[in-house]
Amino acid sequence: MADGVDFSHANMVRVDAHDAKLNRARLIGANLRGANLTGAELVGADFTGSNLENAILHGADISGANFTKTTGLTHEMLGAAIGSQDTILPEGFVFPQDWMLTT
Repeated sequence: MADGVDFSHANMVRVDAHDAKLNRARLIGANLRGANLTGAELVGADFTGSNLENAILHGADISGANFTKTTGLTHEMLGAAIGSQDTILPEGFVFPQDWMLTT
C-alpha cells in the first residue's frame, strides 16, 4: 500500500494492513471493523466517518490523522497508538497522557 491512496468508503473489514505505509491516506467513510493496523504509518490520514470497531492500532503512527465522526474508536485504541496534538479526535475524546504534545 502506498502513501496518499484513496480508500474512501471502502469495505476493509478485517484487512491485515500491519506495518503498511498509508500516510495521508483518504479513508473517509471506510469500514475498518476488525482491521489490523499494527505499526502502520497513518500520519495525516483522514478517517472521517470511518468505522473502527475492534480495529487494532497498536504502535500505529496516527500523528495528524483526522478521526472526526468515526465510530468504534476507543480510548484504549488511542492509547496503544502513537499520536500528536495535531491528531483530530472525535468529540468527547482527550489526548492520551503518554502522547508527546508538541507545538
